[in-house]
Amino acid sequence: MHSLFKYILLTSVLLLFQINLHAQNAKPFESEGLWGVRSGDGENILEARWMMVFPDFEGNFYGVYEEFEEKRFVFVKNGYKTGTWKYYDRKEYISDHVLVTKDTDMEHQYQMYNLLTGRRIGRKFYNIKPFSEGLAAVNTADWREPVFGYVNKEGRVVIDGKFSDAQPFNEGLAAVRKEFKQYYGFIDRSGNMVIPDKYGSAGNFKDGCAIVDKSYGDIGLIGPSNEVLLPFVFDKIRRIEDKLIVMQAGHKHGLFNIERRQTIIPCEYSYPEKFERGYWQVSKGNLKGIYANNGQQVLPCEFDNISLRKIDDVFLVEKRRRQGCYDLSGRRLIPAEYDSIFPYDNGYARIMRNGYMGMADRQGHIVVKPQYDDVFKGEDHFFPVKKDGRYGFVKNGELFISLDYDDFNGMEEGLAAMSYKGKWGFVNTKGRESIPFRYDKLRALSGGLAAAKKGGQWGFIDKNGNTHIEFSFDSALDFLNGHAFGKQNGTWFILNKNGSRQSTPYSEVIPFDEHGYIVAQNGKYGFINKQYNEVLPCRYKGIYHYTDGMLKITKGGGSGLYNYESNKIIEPKYHTIFPVRDGLIKVKTAASTGYFDRQGNGLILMPYDDINRQDVKEMFTRRSGLKGIIRVTKNGRMGCINQNGTLIIPVEYHDIQLTGFKNMIIVKKKGLYGMFDSQGNEVLPVVFDNISYNSDSGLLQANYRNVKIELQGNTIWFDIKN
Repeated sequence: MHSLFKYILLTSVLLLFQINLHAQNAKPFESEGLWGVRSGDGENILEARWMMVFPDFEGNFYGVYEEFEEKRFVFVKNGYKTGTWKYYDRKEYISDHVLVTKDTDMEHQYQMYNLLTGRRIGRKFYNIKPFSEGLAAVNTADWREPVFGYVNKEGRVVIDGKFSDAQPFNEGLAAVRKEFKQYYGFIDRSGNMVIPDKYGSAGNFKDGCAIVDKSYGDIGLIGPSNEVLLPFVFDKIRRIEDKLIVMQAGHKHGLFNIERRQTIIPCEYSYPEKFERGYWQVSKGNLKGIYANNGQQVLPCEFDNISLRKIDDVFLVEKRRRQGCYDLSGRRLIPAEYDSIFPYDNGYARIMRNGYMGMADRQGHIVVKPQYDDVFKGEDHFFPVKKDGRYGFVKNGELFISLDYDDFNGMEEGLAAMSYKGKWGFVNTKGRESIPFRYDKLRALSGGLAAAKKGGQWGFIDKNGNTHIEFSFDSALDFLNGHAFGKQNGTWFILNKNGSRQSTPYSEVIPFDEHGYIVAQNGKYGFINKQYNEVLPCRYKGIYHYTDGMLKITKGGGSGLYNYESNKIIEPKYHTIFPVRDGLIKVKTAASTGYFDRQGNGLILMPYDDINRQDVKEMFTRRSGLKGIIRVTKNGRMGCINQNGTLIIPVEYHDIQLTGFKNMIIVKKKGLYGMFDSQGNEVLPVVFDNISYNSDSGLLQANYRNVKIELQGNTIWFDIKN
């Protein structure tokens, strides 16, 4: 009677798998600790009666069930069961649709089955390793004295058993060892020893190289022709991102570029840190240095701190609380002897030491010694300086004109606008007064003309003192791109150099920067560019500097942006605009968040408290695959949207991890884990005790009660505990 019941139960199990599981969006589900499969429209295709049902992410399913205290595998292809096999221990696995199982109670015997057909493959072996490049290493002899060869997916031995150990094929080569406690070499797919067996241990080939151990501790790197890429002097060699290798000897580290087969950083430093713009920061003790990606040592290890200042493309260094700077090739510009070094402007940088200002050029020369209260931009090594409220000039490093002047108002075209005894004139680089001191006010030349004030009115003169535009304006602004602004009787005019004018409706004109002017009309502000075109009409509450090439605009309590280069306006509808970071601009309203690039392209405003900036950055730089998935947060919960802003994973999870495993997304909720694909389809329900992914090894692990599943490449292992 007992046998009849078992037969009926097993028959019902087999019939159950005849139902089509390849229905659209079919997925496993869990109910009260048992598993089944459900279609996209919610129909139960497999009732929940299995210990575990797990997808292979290709539309097929692996099933594990228990019958009369025996655990079994089932594989379903296109909705049909192809076979059922008894489970014995965790050494059983599935690789390239080939099941490796004991199949009998005989100890240490393993058999291969083709899961697509359910048929036995070849004969039994004492050990069968996962398939790689179409071949699997098998023990053809006794489990106590292994003798490995290789079989193909038809189960035929293609490389005879003659090795005490054999590793998977990678890039056409496999590491093998002839006898126990002897050395490893590499064979090709025909079984020929192409790299001699002289290594204590050997890793797989990847990117044209393999990490090997010559004498159980001396580790090096070889190529496919056994050429030595890194000598056998290291304690550890580890692959990292971008085809780079970190080598270690004792506490010292270095960096090797696989693609160029070049040592970038010699093994002399603490662990190298990735810096900006393709540079690497290294350390010896507490001192830091810089290497470039091409292996050039840019800065020696002698600085307490190093930063890359982008505004003038220099390395700003600090040594014993003093600053210096170097260009990006490592050429010293200014020694580390100063309290502060300001950004370069027109080839010169202001320097400060002990509270006094000086000037240095990009050739490393100190053109003005730091002994003045201030120093200003000059020309031809001729610099205006200030000390004790008086102004003079330094030329070729020496005080050239004594501190006799009352004020200074800029220098252009070799002429400095200076004040002496209440009147203004020009002083040239020879120290001579090229225009007498006869003006009430004078500004530096701009566009060949200088704004000057005389008799209470403004006009414009050239560098020889000739009047080009009569003194008839109440206010005047400098020439820019062939035009200037002048105000007369309350009206602002656009002037050209021949004195002709065009009236404007503006009540106020404010010089902003080299890009143009802020203008006002009826209490609202706009912007005129340097071509004197109104690019922002006067309808904004305020206009401010945001970042290089961009303005911040406000209106009705909201903020927006204007880009000079693209002439693009991001309308002022945001409560907050954050500083630009990594080329991205984050914006928020009371209940929404968005991101833009500098051109205004990006995510539309979404109803979330936050949007993951790193995901957005990946989207902008790659715009493909999983890199188009963006994590979002609202009320402390997370979800995912795609690059079109469509919500694909609901905002209800405590944590979300984007993985490199078949573009899968791991979610966590109330301490349990599940998984979605990149389209937002649930692949695994949120019932797992843990799901984790290791990006270095490419290993995905999933734990559910007493079932542990590991996936790596094309291989899946089941570990079922009693």
